[in-house]
Order: sequence, then structure tokens, then C-alpha cells
Amino acid sequence: TISHSPYVQYVLSVRPYAIPAVTPWWLFKRISGAEEACPHCWPWHAALSFLGDYQCSGVVISPTWILTAAHCVQPAVAKPELMQQVKTIVVHPHFDVVNYDSDIALVQLDIPLEYNTAVRPVCLPNSTETLSSSSLCTASGWGIIEEGGRSKRLQQTQVPVLENEICERNYYFGHPGGITARMLCAGFVSVGGQDPCQGGSGGPLVCRKENGPFILYGVASWGVGCASPKKPGVYSRVRIFLDWIRLTMKGEPML
Repeated sequence: TISHSPYVQYVLSVRPYAIPAVTPWWLFKRISGAEEACPHCWPWHAALSFLGDYQCSGVVISPTWILTAAHCVQPAVAKPELMQQVKTIVVHPHFDVVNYDSDIALVQLDIPLEYNTAVRPVCLPNSTETLSSSSLCTASGWGIIEEGGRSKRLQQTQVPVLENEICERNYYFGHPGGITARMLCAGFVSVGGQDPCQGGSGGPLVCRKENGPFILYGVASWGVGCASPKKPGVYSRVRIFLDWIRLTMKGEPML
């Protein structure tokens, strides 16, 4: 689904410490167990706003492209707001609104971003590189923290990666379609601990091996409740969508 509306559907801000107005959403309602993000640590984290209100997060992957969750931008209808004009919104053609499979989308900007210490793209993973179970990664996002208190600054939290089979069998057995190969589970499940909720949708899950760069492995998609015991967060597995991302950025739609 490609939108070519003459209107600006969404307003994007890539300032990590903007103060968004969070609108209620059952998905990813808060960043529980999180701490305030260190300055300029996550320069690829974008805020996606709708009619001036913070809606979701996004991830800078090039000067003109933002990666986010498909459910954040569908349907995409709004009138213009002059901040960062959106040229095109591309939702993955296999996005399933029932089970949130292939919950990923690309937002193209009219005016390229200018990179600096606060705005920089994230590294994408290698198509053959996998994450081992229990790998410790970092999720970042704005949202409501702890008991309903709204965060005014970007939050960060570390979460371990879980095997899909274990995630589905133990935590999301009843989810329609199960935990597919295009999903990735991450979060502490023994106690109500870290996992992103509202304000985290569309945000990055980045992982770092030894002294290498942070690499984008997941885009926050869905979860039940917030940091609930035995309910990890579920992300779109970026590695699976690399071909679609590259073809879309080149203007070659992939069916």
C-alpha cells in the first residue's frame, strides 16, 4: 500500500528529547523498568506524530527514510503540518491487521535529514546474521512509565531475546497465527520487568556484539499489557525484511 496523497500524513521529529503528547493505545502502553536515555545514545530514534500528537516511534535508516510499525501508519489520512513533510508511506504488502505479522512500514521524507551528533542512521543487520537466545538488546521509546507517569524524555531499557518457539508455547499460545518467523520476542518474563509498551510501537530494538556498532534487529510491534509477568514484547524481525526495505527505497515495489 503506497500513499501519494498531496497532504502531509504525518509529522516526524527526530529530536531525541522532544516532549511528545502520548495518546492512549493498548499496544506498548509504557516503557516499564526503563531509565532515561543517555544523551545522543540513540540518534536514530524518531518520533512520529499525528495532528501534532505523538503517536509512535520510528527509526532513521537513511537521510530520507524512516522505518516504523505498519499499524502506526494505517490508515494514513491527515492534513498538512509543517515540520518534516512526508512524501510517501509504504506499508508492507503482507501486513496482517489481525495477528500483526509483517508489521513494518517505511516513511519517506520530502526533505533529507541533516546528520549530526543527535541525528544519525542505525545500522541494518546482515541477512544471514541471527541473534542467539538470551542476547541482551536495548529498546528505546517514549511512553508512560511505571504507574501511569508520562515520560518527558526518551527512555531506554535492556531486554533479553527469546526463542520464538518458547515465546509462543509459554507466553502467546493463543495468539492468532502464533509467533511467526517474521516476529522476534524480547523481554524479562520471570517478573514484571522491562518491555516497551505505549510510545514504544515502531521503535528500535538494537543489539551490539562485543565492541561492534548497534544493529537494528527489531521494530516494536505488539504485546499483551505492559511488562506483565510472562508476557514479553514482540517485534518485527528486521532481518527478514531487508530485501523489501532495499527495493522500496529504490522505488521497486515488492509483491
